[in-house]
Amino acid sequence: MNLILSLLLCQAYPTIIIHGVLSNKHDLEDFANELSKETKYKDRIYNMEIDNGRISSVFMNLNNQCETFSNNIKNLNITEEKINVIGFSQGGLIARCYVEKYSDKIKLVHSLINIATPNMGIYGNNINLISGFIKEYWKNPYMYQEYLENNDFLAYINNEKQHEDFLDYKNNIQQLQNYVIIWSQIDTIITPLESSKFEFYDIEKANKQLEIQPLKESQVYNNLGLKELDITNRLKLFQFDCKHDEFKLPKCFRNQNLIETIVEYL
Repeated sequence: MNLILSLLLCQAYPTIIIHGVLSNKHDLEDFANELSKETKYKDRIYNMEIDNGRISSVFMNLNNQCETFSNNIKNLNITEEKINVIGFSQGGLIARCYVEKYSDKIKLVHSLINIATPNMGIYGNNINLISGFIKEYWKNPYMYQEYLENNDFLAYINNEKQHEDFLDYKNNIQQLQNYVIIWSQIDTIITPLESSKFEFYDIEKANKQLEIQPLKESQVYNNLGLKELDITNRLKLFQFDCKHDEFKLPKCFRNQNLIETIVEYL
């Protein structure tokens, strides 16, 4: 019995890593190599690229990126019962999209790990010029109804409106053993920075002032199944104060024990 328990405790699942916008798998090689040193499945770390990487990350619709990512996972023919998925920045949205739309059909996910991911969208004067490149998660709090009507990605995977797959998305999120969210207080790319931890401007107050709505008061907390994960201690939030583009660099993941934190949930 003790031997069986020991084997279960040291079990680790194959892990898929996905890059963010304006990036490719080569940008995550140092991170993938460092992670492989720490895990049981050191030869089962898959640093994945979508189509042709950097270009596709900008110009391919995120629903198409999600489908491509899912097909790539399917083609790995992984034999283990589950996988882990780690997504950086925009890649975190693609990773979560996989969980919600495809994991029950391809391969269930043990731990979903988001690193500096704009989970609730992005809005800010400092990034207006690039809003056209991130339109699938650009969310203007002053024009929220227009966002709901026209957005074809984030509004759906956040269950911000009713749709035919609403319950499936919620159920698949609730199948996670761990949902690990890593965010930074000094992130200047994700605006508001609280978006990484599923917090955004309170839409009802937006006409008067932009005020962050706490996660537990938000609609997505209930609609997406985050409440169920939270009350069962499966929703994990960690603050690592690295700059947005530095999470993938050794100066961040080595010096701040980021790798050690992640490995605990693989």
